[in-house]
Amino acid sequence: MPNPIQASKHGAATPCSAQRLSSKRIEAESGDKRMSKKLAPIATAVIYEDDHVRVWNQVVPAGGTIERHVHDHDYFLLNVSGEGPIEVTFHEGTGGSLGDRLTFSPKPGTADYVPRGHVETARNLGGEYRAVLVELKRP
Repeated sequence: MPNPIQASKHGAATPCSAQRLSSKRIEAESGDKRMSKKLAPIATAVIYEDDHVRVWNQVVPAGGTIERHVHDHDYFLLNVSGEGPIEVTFHEGTGGSLGDRLTFSPKPGTADYVPRGHVETARNLGGEYRAVLVELKRP
């Protein structure tokens, strides 16, 4: 993960009602046979969305897992509480230079920028972790 940066506030927005996004499907080539893999939402619940951003509440209990999911947009992860560690496993070679696995130790009060494009599963090896995840829907 990139070095943490301080998040900035850019005005208020009216939140929408919290909702869970339905699971998506991703098609993956496996030899001559195509198989469909079900993906989980990237966080706990959407708390705001407009044409520019989608804002998620993220709560991962101690020992909890964020099941296999894909990040279609660049995003900021605003770390609220909990220091992990969070073990991230990348699938289908989407970890790039990070490899197949990394351990992330978030620091409350910081933010991390993460580029889109990876398919991952994340497991919380520490106490409860809370964050706000802000997806950037436009380049």
